[in-house]
Amino acid sequence: MARRSVRLAIVTALGVLVALGVYYAFFLGGPAPRAARDWELLATLPNPRGETAAGEVGGRLYVAGGLTGLTFAVSDEVDAYDPATAAWTVMAPLPEPRNHAAGAGLDGLFYVSGGGGPDNNAPQEEIWALDPARDRWTELAPMPEGRYAHRMVGLDGLLYVVGGDGETSRVLIYDPASDTWSTGAEMPVQRNHLAAVAAHGGVWAIGGRVAAGILDRVDIYDPATDTWSSGPPLPEATSAASEGALGSVIVISGGEAPGQDGRMVDD
Repeated sequence: MARRSVRLAIVTALGVLVALGVYYAFFLGGPAPRAARDWELLATLPNPRGETAAGEVGGRLYVAGGLTGLTFAVSDEVDAYDPATAAWTVMAPLPEPRNHAAGAGLDGLFYVSGGGGPDNNAPQEEIWALDPARDRWTELAPMPEGRYAHRMVGLDGLLYVVGGDGETSRVLIYDPASDTWSTGAEMPVQRNHLAAVAAHGGVWAIGGRVAAGILDRVDIYDPATDTWSSGPPLPEATSAASEGALGSVIVISGGEAPGQDGRMVDD
């Protein structure tokens, strides 16, 4: 009995150490906030968390779901940042908690798709739309397949879901006007934790993670021809980066360094 108790204590201690190590890597292992040329630190997110979904609607940034705390609890929280007032507003929560979901703004609505639920990280199929004026969520027709750690962008009145863990690497295309889905060509290299933007008439899938490591790869989807082409590779490989398109310029910032040790970069 004493030997069993010792073994149990050792296993418990090891579990705690592993949890602390993961927590450090993902939440504390990045560069500390500091003064940086041309950058400014703004208001802190009301509920700190990672692996969120995000998108812009009407000049405000919306952040939804994610993982929070030492236990990596799955969140249903939604916050909106207004640059005009430099302040956050707590919005109506997601219909269900989600992590590694994708977010996008389109025609005045904020959409959140897929991700992992509160009980497991199996790719989910749901997609919801938030009407910021009413602060109310609406459930829409589900995706043709679940996706996890994917990206979603709005382009010419449609939503495009690319990458992530799922049954296939097909592009999933949502038409809000008819609440229907269609599918496009398979992505050349299926990966998760990628970045994606709509720019120059196409959907750019940038970086990301595969079993063998982190990529510098860039692929461009052309909706008009339902084809993929190669884009210029990143200067350095990264996954889980943030992304944006400013006019004709694509900006990729941060993410994880190659090696899958969870180390965040400030590039």
